Amino acid sequence: MISIHFCWPEGKAGAFTASYDDGQKEDRQLVEIFNRYGMRGTWNLNSSHRGATRDPELQTLYAGHEVAAHGLTHPWLDRLPDERILMEMMEDRRRLEAAVQYPVKGMALPYGAYDRRVMAILEQAGIVHCRTTRSTQNFGLPENFLEWHPTCHHNAELAKLWQEFTDRKESHKLFYLWGHSYEFDRNQNWEVIEQFGAQVRAALDAGWLWSATNMQIYEYVTAWRKLWCSLDGYSFRNVSGTPLWLHAGGSLIKIGAGETLSVAG
Repeated sequence: MISIHFCWPEGKAGAFTASYDDGQKEDRQLVEIFNRYGMRGTWNLNSSHRGATRDPELQTLYAGHEVAAHGLTHPWLDRLPDERILMEMMEDRRRLEAAVQYPVKGMALPYGAYDRRVMAILEQAGIVHCRTTRSTQNFGLPENFLEWHPTCHHNAELAKLWQEFTDRKESHKLFYLWGHSYEFDRNQNWEVIEQFGAQVRAALDAGWLWSATNMQIYEYVTAWRKLWCSLDGYSFRNVSGTPLWLHAGGSLIKIGAGETLSVAG
């Protein structure tokens, strides 16, 4: 049986993603910064606040990123009856999908509020990844993408955390940043994300970092976890539509979507 280990696309040593909430006007400046430094992320929108179905800029503004849900009216989901939770999420999805023209299957929890009942209803509403507001200060993969705790808010000690992240040797490390774009205006500290963006850009240029949306992380990790393995440990089948990479016996191997591969011992 050959030993195998998870790795990010093309064997990159780490991944970065971000998630910003509420869809305020400051998103325009933050998206520009993200694009300039090669950062990719997910933008969680309340469609009743934005009038998303009437916003011709929505699809263009967030091009290259992911638009996700944040509740139609940004409610405390844990304080609502079951049917209203379902309506909030389904209607938010419907309006956002009409604007961006693709399925909206991710979200961030309004106010970070949830319980087991809420999570069960979100799954019924077709949500596959859901970010909380519980910063972990670490860099592991989520056990449950429907309860996805980020690494940190952008007000954390970013330079220190990024150095810790850079120094880690695990092949599955992930840095997940979150916040609200309007906070940079309110706190007059846009330099925080500019400086952090420069660090991310340096890692991208060095070739060891993959920058991706929340959905891209979800799709890749979920596909990797569902990789089929033969009982003798030498054959693998990628049953997903996502190309996968793994370290097998010390070599980096790519398994294309739908591909079966046998590895010599």
